[in-house]
Amino acid sequence: MLATIARGATLFSYTPLLGLAVAVSFAKLIVYAKLVTVAQFGALGQMLLISAVFSMAASLGLQSVASRDVPALFARGLERRGVRLLVQTIAVASWIALLGLLAAAAGLSLFDLTVEELMLGVVHGWAQIAFLTLASESRSRLDMMRYARNMAARNTAIAAAGAAIAGLGFGAQGVILAEVAGTLLFCGFIGRDVLARSRASLRWLLRAVAVHRARLPWRAALLMCAGALVMFASFNVDRWIAAETLARDAFGVYAFGWLALLAAQSVQGLLNSGLLPLLARRRAVSLEASAYRLTALVSAALLVGGLSLAIPTAWLLERAVEHWMPQYAEARELWLPLLLAAVFRVSDFWSSLLLVIEREGLLLTAQSAAVAAACLGYAIWLVVGMRDLTPVSLAWLAFAAAVSSHGSSAVMVLYARRAAAAT
Repeated sequence: MLATIARGATLFSYTPLLGLAVAVSFAKLIVYAKLVTVAQFGALGQMLLISAVFSMAASLGLQSVASRDVPALFARGLERRGVRLLVQTIAVASWIALLGLLAAAAGLSLFDLTVEELMLGVVHGWAQIAFLTLASESRSRLDMMRYARNMAARNTAIAAAGAAIAGLGFGAQGVILAEVAGTLLFCGFIGRDVLARSRASLRWLLRAVAVHRARLPWRAALLMCAGALVMFASFNVDRWIAAETLARDAFGVYAFGWLALLAAQSVQGLLNSGLLPLLARRRAVSLEASAYRLTALVSAALLVGGLSLAIPTAWLLERAVEHWMPQYAEARELWLPLLLAAVFRVSDFWSSLLLVIEREGLLLTAQSAAVAAACLGYAIWLVVGMRDLTPVSLAWLAFAAAVSSHGSSAVMVLYARRAAAAT
């Protein structure tokens, strides 16, 4: 018993450092909002939205496959195969990034972004997926302290660079450029260490990059990519509609309120960075029931704790913003629905478990049903009630989508467990 507790304490000793990384990532957005105009913060939010969808889908699902498979490959001593999959993930994302840049140059437009802003969003997303893929090597080895150091150092560096650029008056484009430059610098450092640790030569690296000759798990990857896109739609449908329909000033205010959900996304992602490898290893050594119990415990604890804090947190945020950042005071009505949505998002580890147990099809079904139900309900509410589309109504759409996503994934996990027990 004492040995188990000691191992758990060692495994999660990285938590304070990852907490710092999350705090810096969230705080930098508040600093940006303070240093740039509301319209420029709206432009920044639009570019970050493009970056988010690109980093979610550019690897065509290979990043999700790597998150699932590389820890098991390392556990079995197949290090070169694990590193090869990471390298191939970045190679595929690079080709997709090139296609995205060519499409932007040819006249593709989204929201009211200029060609330069759209390109910057794509490059930011590509840099993000490259960094996260390389950083996942350490967490796949359960070397969580090294992973936490990399995340904290990168987040601190790009936050400082972005804040300096914003303070000098270079606006949203300057902030994105600063973040891209800092992220790519860290990619170089971490990538060098990954290759050195696997004793990979330049010739081996070039062969690994030749993805057209590789036997990649495309079926699982594309299923995961489809699931990721549906999950992105579930998470961001309200923000996407807001970016498309609201003026930049109004979207700047909405994007500021949406910081609550971005914080939840960051926290959930960093918690997943430790939980996913742990769940994968438990399943690899025939402890699948233990993985179910751990997922249920973590999800329930976060959900109950978050709901109990949502209302007082909304009250505090409303007053703090009115005092310190009055230009965003119009966000006061957004806080409660977006905070409630954030609680359901940060506590949803059922989706992660579906990936670990290789039930990607169930995940896709669950998230498709969730986003369809939320959007259909919202459309009926607008049409039947003859209501206008407003930022507040979009915030409640975010809440509805979060509840639907959490619930549908939990139901699919229960179905998968019963199906497994019946065979």
